[in-house]
Amino acid sequence: MQSYVPAARHVEDVYTHLSMRAGVESIQGSGIHRSRHVRFVAFGGRSRIDTMTSSDGECIGTMIAADEEGVIIRRRQSHRLRGVRRIEATSSGQVLEQMRLVMQLPFAPWSFRQSSIRDLFLAGDARVFQVTVDTDTPDGRVCIVDWGFVNDGCLGRTGRFRFAMDRSWVLLEAESQLDSMNWTGICCRYGDEKIGDVPMIASADLWFRNRGGRRIFRTFQRKSFTPVTTPPDVFNPMIEQVVAELSACQENNPPWQKCAAAGVVGMSLIVAIYVPFCWRRRGPG
Repeated sequence: MQSYVPAARHVEDVYTHLSMRAGVESIQGSGIHRSRHVRFVAFGGRSRIDTMTSSDGECIGTMIAADEEGVIIRRRQSHRLRGVRRIEATSSGQVLEQMRLVMQLPFAPWSFRQSSIRDLFLAGDARVFQVTVDTDTPDGRVCIVDWGFVNDGCLGRTGRFRFAMDRSWVLLEAESQLDSMNWTGICCRYGDEKIGDVPMIASADLWFRNRGGRRIFRTFQRKSFTPVTTPPDVFNPMIEQVVAELSACQENNPPWQKCAAAGVVGMSLIVAIYVPFCWRRRGPG
C-alpha cells in the first residue's frame, strides 16, 4: 500500500484541475427517475458546481468552495417561479461535502463519501486487515483492501476498496458498512481517455444494500471534460451571493424598487459579476 499514497496525490491533482459536465439520474424507491445536468470546475483548491434541469438547462443550484469560504445557492424549480429560494454562506469544507453528494465523478477516483481515501488510510483509528491482488481482470492488476475502524479495541465500521494498480491506482469499487444491516458503495468505470497517465472516469453508480438486496439509487454519466490550466474567474462566493440576493430582491419588490436597486448597485458590480453570470448561464465556451 506504500505505492498508493503518492499515486493518489497525483490523481487528486489531475481531478482538481478539471472542468467536467455530466448527467445525473436519481432513482427513487418507487422507480421514479429524476435527471439533472451538472457542470463542475476546479483549480488550485477551489471548486464550483452548477446543477441544471435536464429539460431546459435552467440553473437550479450553485455551490462554490474557495479557500476558507463557501456558498450554496438553491433556486426554484417551478416553471412558473424562477429565482433564488435559499442562500447559505458556510465553510468551504462543508460545501465540498455537499459537492461530493451532488457530483461524484471528479471525486470518486480518489475519495469515498466525505473524505479522501488517502486521509482515511492515514487516520489513527483506521486499520488495514487484508490486502490481496487479483491479476486476472479487464483492468489489469487489481488491489483489494479490506479495512475498518478500531476504537478502544472495538471494531467499528468496515469496508472494502478495489484499485486499478496499472491505471494510477484509481478507485474501481468501494463499499462501506453503515450499520450491522446496511451497506453503501460505488462502482466506477473508466474509458480510454487520459490526462497524462491518469484515466478519466466515464460513469459511476451509487448503491445501497440491505437484507432485501442491492439497489442502485444514483447514476453519473460523463458528457465531457477539459483540463484547466489557468484559473477561471468563477470562484468568488461573495460575488455569487450578491447576484443571488439581488435576484431574490427583484422577485419580491414592486417595479419601481427593482429599478432603484439596479441603479444603486448595478453599475458598481457589473464588471465583477459578468463572468460568473455568463458561466452560470452558458458555461465556459
